[in-house]
Amino acid sequence: MIQGKEFEQRLEGLNWTLYRLAKEMAEYRSQGEEVSPASRYHSSIGKAIENPRKSRLETIEDIVQVLNGELRIIWESDQVVTIRLEDETIEALKQRAENEGKSINEVARQLLIQALSGIPTQKHTKLTELVFDGEPKIYRSFHPAIAAAYSSVHQWLEERPEAEGYKELDYSQEIARSLRKQDLKSIAFQFYTLFPSHYFQAGHVLDNVINSARLLNRIKSNPRIYLVDVGCALGAGTAAFVEKILTLSKEEFSSKPIEIIAVGIDTNLYGYAVYKKLMEEIQKNVSEYNINLEFKAINEPLAQATLRTISYFQSKLNDENTSVKILPHLFITQLDVASSITQYEQLRKEREEKLKALGIEPDPETESDQSLWQNEALFLKGLLEEIPAEKIHLVTIGTKNIEQFLEDETEIKEISQGIQELHLYLKQLFGSDQVSIFLEGNQTVNFYHPIDSYWYYFQHLSNQDSFYSSFVNIVTSEIDEQKQIITDENMEIAWAKARSNVFSESFYDEAEIRLFEQNLDDNLKILANKIVELPYAKDLLNLDQDISYQFVKNKIKSRPKQVTRLEEEIIAIAILQTIGTKSDFEHYAYKLKPEPTEDLYEHYFPCYQKFLNDSKYSARSYPDGAVIRTDIKSYYTEVIQEQLLDITNRELKIISPRLKWLLYQIFKKDLDGHEPGKGLKQGTLTSGFYANLYLKSVDEYFQNSSKWKDIIKYHRYVDDIIIIVRNPVYLEEVEQELRDKIDELGLSLNESKTEHYNSADFETTLVQDKALDQLNDEFNKALVYAWRMNFEYRTQFEAANLSKDEYLWWKKVKLYQQCLHSIDIFITEDQLSRKIHQKLVEIDISKRKEISFPTFPSSSKYTVILHWSSQFKKLNSNWLKRKEKLKSNVTKIFIDSVEELETLIKNIPYQNELIDETEKRQINIKRRQLESRIRWSVKKLMILGFDQVRNKKIVWEKVVDLICNPRLFVIRNLLEVITHLAYQGHTDAIQQLWDYYKDREEETDSYLRAVIIEAFRFLPILEVSDFHLIFNLSTEAKQDIEKLKATETWLYLGDRAQPFVQKKHLQAIVNALESDPFPRLKKNYILILGMYDVTLLENISLSPEEKNDYLIQDALRLSEEGRVSEIFQKPEPARVRQYYNTKQTSTSKDRSDYLSPF
Repeated sequence: MIQGKEFEQRLEGLNWTLYRLAKEMAEYRSQGEEVSPASRYHSSIGKAIENPRKSRLETIEDIVQVLNGELRIIWESDQVVTIRLEDETIEALKQRAENEGKSINEVARQLLIQALSGIPTQKHTKLTELVFDGEPKIYRSFHPAIAAAYSSVHQWLEERPEAEGYKELDYSQEIARSLRKQDLKSIAFQFYTLFPSHYFQAGHVLDNVINSARLLNRIKSNPRIYLVDVGCALGAGTAAFVEKILTLSKEEFSSKPIEIIAVGIDTNLYGYAVYKKLMEEIQKNVSEYNINLEFKAINEPLAQATLRTISYFQSKLNDENTSVKILPHLFITQLDVASSITQYEQLRKEREEKLKALGIEPDPETESDQSLWQNEALFLKGLLEEIPAEKIHLVTIGTKNIEQFLEDETEIKEISQGIQELHLYLKQLFGSDQVSIFLEGNQTVNFYHPIDSYWYYFQHLSNQDSFYSSFVNIVTSEIDEQKQIITDENMEIAWAKARSNVFSESFYDEAEIRLFEQNLDDNLKILANKIVELPYAKDLLNLDQDISYQFVKNKIKSRPKQVTRLEEEIIAIAILQTIGTKSDFEHYAYKLKPEPTEDLYEHYFPCYQKFLNDSKYSARSYPDGAVIRTDIKSYYTEVIQEQLLDITNRELKIISPRLKWLLYQIFKKDLDGHEPGKGLKQGTLTSGFYANLYLKSVDEYFQNSSKWKDIIKYHRYVDDIIIIVRNPVYLEEVEQELRDKIDELGLSLNESKTEHYNSADFETTLVQDKALDQLNDEFNKALVYAWRMNFEYRTQFEAANLSKDEYLWWKKVKLYQQCLHSIDIFITEDQLSRKIHQKLVEIDISKRKEISFPTFPSSSKYTVILHWSSQFKKLNSNWLKRKEKLKSNVTKIFIDSVEELETLIKNIPYQNELIDETEKRQINIKRRQLESRIRWSVKKLMILGFDQVRNKKIVWEKVVDLICNPRLFVIRNLLEVITHLAYQGHTDAIQQLWDYYKDREEETDSYLRAVIIEAFRFLPILEVSDFHLIFNLSTEAKQDIEKLKATETWLYLGDRAQPFVQKKHLQAIVNALESDPFPRLKKNYILILGMYDVTLLENISLSPEEKNDYLIQDALRLSEEGRVSEIFQKPEPARVRQYYNTKQTSTSKDRSDYLSPF
C-alpha cells in the first residue's frame, strides 16, 4: 500500500518543493502542447501526497512517473508488470496519442491491458518500440530549380575527362570502392547514385523538425538564413534547405529578397568542386524566386575550415545589408561528415607510422584516444561562441559514407551507436542543459528518382529509403539576448517607437520626453550601460514612478492606465524587438513590424479586418451552424503576472537570467486599481503583445485539439473571441470548455458581451458601413492634394530634409501649417511633417494630379500668410468648394448620428421591456454603427473644423455635449479632440468643459481636468484668469496627474505666462518643492523656478536616487544655463524622420476609427 511518507521522502531526496513537483507535473501532462500553470496541479498533488488512498489512480501514476519511479502491478499469478517508459517509447506514445486523439495515459493503459489479457493486436508498421497503423505513402521529387541544377552538373561532369565512364559503373560492385577513393570519377559516381537519396533524406528531416509557419515568421523578421554543410555530401543538405524555402508561401513574403548564406566544407578536392558547381547552378535558378543564394566552398581540414567559416559569417554579419549582428539561428547539416573524420584518421595513422619509424611510440592519450566526434564538436563550439550564434540546429544523417567509415575504421558497427556517441560528446562539451535532441531514430522517406540519376536510368522510378538521423539544438549560455538588446541601433529604434507611442497615448509626461532628448545619445548609452553594468539594480527602471489614472472607457466604466517612465518603455520595446520574433504562433493582433519604423506593430485595421473576414468565411462554411461571440471580462486587469512571466519565458525561449529578471521587473508590479499579483499595464506599447501571448494556450487547444477538429472554427483578436460551431448541439459544450480554459488563466467571460447567433445572423453583424466607406474615400482623395503639394514645394522640403540644418525642415513645416490653417485645414506640426515626408518618398509622385499653389511664403508674418491664402483661393476655387461640400457631408453625418443615438438611448429602457433578443441585437448593432460614425466624423472635423452650424447648433457644441453627457460618451481620443478644440480657437468650448468638470469627483474626472488644462496652452489668448487656474492646479490640485499637466502647461506657455507671474507664485512652487513631491512632478517645479529665478534652487535637497536621475539632473542643468524655455521650443529630433512609416496608411488609420473592436 502506498504511503504518503514515501512521496515526502522522495521529494526530500530530490530537494523538491510541492510547487516544483506541480510544475514538473504540468510539463509531463502537456504532451507537447501548451503547458498549464503549476497552480492547476498544486492542490491535487498536495492532497494525493497527504492521503494517497483517497486520490485518483491517474494522479498517483503521474506523480510516480514525474518522480522517476516505478509502479508495479502484481496479479494473483505473481506476474509482475513494471511500467518504465524509455525516451523513445514516450515519443512513440505521444505520436500515437496525437493520431488517435487520446491522452498518453489512455494509449499506454490500452496497450498494457491488451498485453496482460492476451488480446492480440493488429498488424502494424513498426516504429521504435511501439507499432502504428500504416499510413499512405507520400513521394518526394526534385523542385524544378534543383532538378535543372542537378542535370547541369551532370552535363559538366560528362565533359570532364577525369570523370569519364562514371555512368557506366555498376552500383553493387563499385559503390564501396568509390566511397574509399578520392578521384573525380568516384565522386561523380556518388553524385549519380547517392546524391538524390541524401537530398531527400535531408528534406524529410527538415520538414519534420522545421515548422513552415515558424520559418516564415523568422524570415519575415530577418530574411537572411545561414547554413553550413559539413562534409557537404556534394551539397545535398544545402539544396534540401533551399527547397524548403522554395516551398514556402510566397504570398507571405515582403518584396525584400530572402538571403541564404551557405558554407560547404569538404576535405575532398573533387567533392568541393562538385559542391561549388551545384551551388552556382542553384544560385542562378532560384534568383527568379526572389532568393539570393551566397555560398562559400571550403576545401580544408575541419580545424582550418572552422576559422574560415567563422570569418566568413562575421563578415556577413557586419555588412551594411543587415542590422542583425548575431546569428539567431544557424542550420548545420552533416550528411557526409565521415570525409573529415577519415582525413583526420589518415593523418593520425601517418603520424603514428612516422613516429614508429623513428623508434618513438605514440602517446596513446594524445594520439589515439581522441573522441570520434571531437573535431566536429569543437567546430560547433567555435561557431557558437565566435560568430556569435544564439542557437545551432544540427541535422545528422547516417549516410553510406558514415556507414563505410565506421565499418573500416572503428569498432562501431551501427550508425545509431555512432550518432549517439556524437550526442553524448556534445552534452559533455556544452552541458546537458544546452543540448536538446528533438529527433533521433530510424526514418523512412519515399521519393521519385530524378532524371539523370543512376536509378532513373535503370527505370526504377521510385524508391523507399530507411536511414538513421537526428536533429539537435545547441544553445549558448553566454551569448544571450542582452547583447542584441543594447546595440545602438536597437536602442535608438526602441526610443523612436516609444516616443511615437507615448505621444499617441491618452496621457503622457511631455517634459520628460523633451528632457531625455536634450542629450539623446548620452541618455541611450547610459540606459544601455545600466542593463550591462547594473542588471539587477532595483532602480534600473525607476519602477516606483508610474503615474496611475482612470481613463474613460464608456458611459459607465473606467479603465486603469499607467504612464511609465520613458526609460522603462524604451527598454521594454528593445527587449520585445529582440525576443518577440521567437514567437511562432499565428495571430491577428499585435503583429511585430519587421521594418525599422516608429510603429512597433502592423497597422490595426488590416489585421482586424482579416479577423472579421476569416470569421465570416468560417460562418459561411457552416451555414447551419451557430456562433459564439464574446470577450474577456476586465482582461488586462485580471492577467496573473506570475503566469504571464512563465508563459513569456517558455514561449519566447528566454534563457538569459538577466533578461528574465528584466521581464520580471516589467511584469511584476502592484498596479493601482488591481489585485496584488494581477494586471498588465495599460498605456505601454508592449502590453498588447504580451496580452496576446497570454491566451496562446486557449488558441492552441481550440485550433489543434482533435476533439474539436471539423466541429468548430476558432478566431481571436486579443480578447475578442469568435467561435463558429458546425452543429448548434455543441454550442453549450464549446462555451463551457472556453470558460474552463480561460479559467485556468484566472480569467472569465464578459457575460454582457457573450452573444449567440446562427451563422446567417452573425454575418449581418459584420456588414461594412458603405456610406462611411465612400465618404472616407472622398475625404482622402480631396485632402491628399494638400499633403502632395506641387513640385516646387516638394523640392524645398526635399532640400530641407537632406540639409544638415535641423531647423530648416521645421521652419518650412510651420510655415506651411500656417498656410493650411488660413484655408481652414487644421493639423499639428508633427502630423503634417509625417504626411509631407510620406509624399516625398512616394513612388512616381510627379505623375500624380496636383492643384495650383502660390509661391511658398517667405515668412510667417500675418500679411504674408494672408496674401498666400488669397492667392490660393483664387487658384483653387473648385477644390475649395469640393472641400466645403465634404465638410458639410461630414458635419451632416456627425449631427445626424448624434441625434439618432440620443433618440435610441432615450428609448432603450422602454424597448428592453417589449422586444425580443433578436431586436435587442439589432439595436446594439445600430448603436455600434452610430458610435463608429461619430468617432470617425469627429476625427475628420479635427482637420476640417468644428465651426459649421447645423440644426441651429454649432458642431463644437455637440462635441462638448458628447464629452459632458455620460450616456453619450463615445469619444475615445479625448486628449486629441479637446486640444483640437483649443487649437481651432474654440475658447468657449474649453471654458464650458472646465466649468462642467472642475468640481466633479467621479474617478475619471481627475483625468479629464488634466486633459482640459493641457488644452489651455493652445488657446489663442491667455487670460489672467486662465493663468491663475493653471497656477492653482500646479500646487493645490487633489491628484498628481492634474499637478503634472498644470505645471507642464505653465512651462509650455513660457514667455506668454511671464507677465502674470509674481513672487508669491514662485514661493508657492518653492513650498511645493520642499514638500518632497515625486520626481516627475519635482522636475517640473525645478524647471519653473529655473525659468524665472534660478537662485530659488540653491537650497534644494535631493535624495541619492534623484542625484543619479537624468530627469532631475538635466532639469537643474538647464535651469542653471538659463535654457529652460528651449524644452518646448525645440522640434522633434531630426533623426526621428528616418523612422517615419513611409507606407501609405491613412486609409487604414481612418477606417480603424469606425471599425471598432467588439
